[in-house]
Amino acid sequence: MKNSTKVFAVFGIIALLAVSLAAAQMFGNGVFSGEDKEAIKAEREAIKEAIENNDYDTWASIMQERAQRIQDSINEETFQQIRERHAEMEQFRAEMEDLREEYGVGRGMGHGFRGGCPMAEEPSE
Repeated sequence: MKNSTKVFAVFGIIALLAVSLAAAQMFGNGVFSGEDKEAIKAEREAIKEAIENNDYDTWASIMQERAQRIQDSINEETFQQIRERHAEMEQFRAEMEDLREEYGVGRGMGHGFRGGCPMAEEPSE
């Protein structure tokens, strides 16, 4: 197997792992159920419709309900869940960095297979 094929295979695996973890974090761990996703979509559509119809009262009502849901979620249990997910993401990032270093895979445009992209910015660390 050529070196470039190995690098593409590793990069593909890294991308797949990243997408899988992100999906698991948001949808697989009870953050959003199917009903939640439908409710979010319906709320988003209602907001859009209120804005397009210049309906301030509807928009304000939806936003106040949203603010109340956020206020209700400000508690120690939610904070601990956020901390756990943060730690999981930090561990995932460290593992991905180890794989990048082990297989010589770059960090995106300007750091990838050919490098030298004049539009790429250096990652901030």
